[in-house]
Amino acid sequence: QYGKVIGLSPWPSLNNSSDQIVLKSFKNRTVDSVSYSDTWYKDAGKKQGGWTLERMAESPCIGWYNWDASYDLSGGTPGKINSSNNRGSKNLNLKIDSILVISESTLRVYFNTIQDTVFLRPNNFKLNGIQALSVKTSEKFLSIELTFKDHFIEGTTYTLITQELRTCSGSLITQPDNQITFTTPAIPELNYPIVINEIFADPSPVVGMPEAEFVELFNPTDKTIALKGLIYEDALTKYVFPSGRIEPGGYLILCALKDTLSFKPFGNVYGLANWPSLNNDKDILTLRNNKGKAISSINYESGWHRDKNKQSGGWSLELIDLNAVCSGKQNWSSSTHTSGGTPGKQNSIYKTNFSNEALKLSTGFLIDSVTLQLTFNRTIDSLSASRVTNYSLNNGIGKPMQATVLDPDFTQVNLKFQNALIRRNTYKISVTDVTDCAGISISANNNSKEFFFPKRLEKGDILINEILFNPRKNGADFVEIYNNSANNFDLKDLAIATYKDSLTSIKPLSLLTQLIKSGEYLVLTTDPDNIKKEYVIEKPDAFLKMQSMPAFNDDAGVIVLLSHGIRIDELIYTDKMHYKLIKDPEGVSLERSSFSKATNEPDNFRSATASAGYATPGYKNSQFIEEVISEEEVFLSSKTFSPDSDGFEDVLTLNYKFNEPGWIANVTIYNDKGVLIKKLTKNHSLAANGTIYWDGLNEFNEKPPVGIYVLYMEVFNLQGKVKKYRRSFVLAAKLN
Repeated sequence: QYGKVIGLSPWPSLNNSSDQIVLKSFKNRTVDSVSYSDTWYKDAGKKQGGWTLERMAESPCIGWYNWDASYDLSGGTPGKINSSNNRGSKNLNLKIDSILVISESTLRVYFNTIQDTVFLRPNNFKLNGIQALSVKTSEKFLSIELTFKDHFIEGTTYTLITQELRTCSGSLITQPDNQITFTTPAIPELNYPIVINEIFADPSPVVGMPEAEFVELFNPTDKTIALKGLIYEDALTKYVFPSGRIEPGGYLILCALKDTLSFKPFGNVYGLANWPSLNNDKDILTLRNNKGKAISSINYESGWHRDKNKQSGGWSLELIDLNAVCSGKQNWSSSTHTSGGTPGKQNSIYKTNFSNEALKLSTGFLIDSVTLQLTFNRTIDSLSASRVTNYSLNNGIGKPMQATVLDPDFTQVNLKFQNALIRRNTYKISVTDVTDCAGISISANNNSKEFFFPKRLEKGDILINEILFNPRKNGADFVEIYNNSANNFDLKDLAIATYKDSLTSIKPLSLLTQLIKSGEYLVLTTDPDNIKKEYVIEKPDAFLKMQSMPAFNDDAGVIVLLSHGIRIDELIYTDKMHYKLIKDPEGVSLERSSFSKATNEPDNFRSATASAGYATPGYKNSQFIEEVISEEEVFLSSKTFSPDSDGFEDVLTLNYKFNEPGWIANVTIYNDKGVLIKKLTKNHSLAANGTIYWDGLNEFNEKPPVGIYVLYMEVFNLQGKVKKYRRSFVLAAKLN
């Protein structure tokens, strides 16, 4: 059947992966030999077994280049001419036969014969002068795939040129066989005149619609719109429509593929395999044409539900009027349909009344010394808003060099000026000829804003004035700050942090310009409503709601105010700083007593008084002590005090001021009979001036009786000088 056969015994078994076969003469001379490998199959299927390897053609090429898997259907050709004869690397002139574009940056190049793989390097292939990024060979090695760094440009003619490419026999490819020209087809830009008409981002709790998200598209034209090539996306996920259509005046409900049957009763439904999940609080939904150009973008927020109950879920957001010049919250609102939405039909709030408010310049704040960001109350025309001649800044600054309109809302413009603005100046920005989407220009009554460029913060300008670090159950922490300077400052330049080995939890106070004026108190908290409910409030506007605050330990911690890396103030607090007779300090703040004393000077922070409600957020502290001026070296702020936590003279304040530092003090309290009541200090090093406080408790942390007491102070220095002072005072109490 197969021709002449000679059986060998023993038979030299052939290895599957690789081996060497040698024919020798009776004189032991090598007649022929071959060292084969299973890579010679050039076919993954045949490599698994059942097929022979055949020599292809007489050629100077050897080995891999001149062997191949059999093409015979039986798997081999024993005893007859090889099936792969004349398929191999004959002495052909190497030539590029054809080319195929297989992706946006990859080509498949076909050759008339196998090439020497040594020369298949990226630098040997150039497309319009640009070198290939990588080369990948095919199984048969009659084609290769070339990948380039940049995407091919549609409608462009390219020429691929190979260099130093050779056959296995060493024959060099020559012109014109070494190049080929092709043109990428031009793809027409398609028009999709459709709009996002309804958004159902939070389906729970269920009101009357399926518990699944959907977005409704509407075709306002009198023609059928084919959706092939249309792109629908949010910030994370993109979907390209392979097909689909919307009839004239028709609606299309988009949902996740798994929810298609749930929305089928409401009208035409299109299920997306990779559904861009809708965020409950806010998200950006965009429609783009087949070229990626945005044709519609909705930056929705849960706040567009004007009814707070509907913000909790179960109700869709509906477009009011697709032809309105307004956008965002002005042109979207909650559905009023009893089921919670109107998928597949006209919106329940279609063309209901909405605001016709005139175009206004809402805010203007500095991003840096040369960049000013303007915010308008609604969408502006990007063409008119990008003209620098439409803006003017006073104080000699003039017109900006550049005006950049920010998408996707088109309500903000960044103005960049050539000269830096000067601190401590008030500026006025004026806008002219900027129009809304209806082409109506901004009026003179609404076209300007003033803003102040404050000086840089320095240490001690803003002080930590009060802290609640151990709130009542379900309560919130707060930190009160005070502007202790004669200047106004921008909260955008200030941050709060905690410290433990290093600064942690650094939280900016504001991302936008917001001034804290001289002598102003400001309460920082994540829950102003809770603080206002728990405590007496004199200034409801003296609160700044923080997105997040550093965590304050109930026992001890460090609070730091920062400005551009500079520590403006720092408080080291502990629960031991509370008044010792307070049994439970939960809900009691620590208040600063003096702005002139160092923040961490002993007794400068004390428990807020009971009469003040245990905290004074947003106004003067109950423990604040007015400065007393005296010519004496040692003097009492008052000769009476009543430690009853009513906010009036709750502590005895001993003031001292010497011509030089270096004094060491011992301070003792006696009653009028000379009995020791309290040792306030012992060998305490003094600064040149300062304050020592007595909270009215004796050595046993008990309140002594009402009466006359004597403060005895003895100071000495290392030179042996000694000074002694006696000051009498009255410990008083309210009469019942």
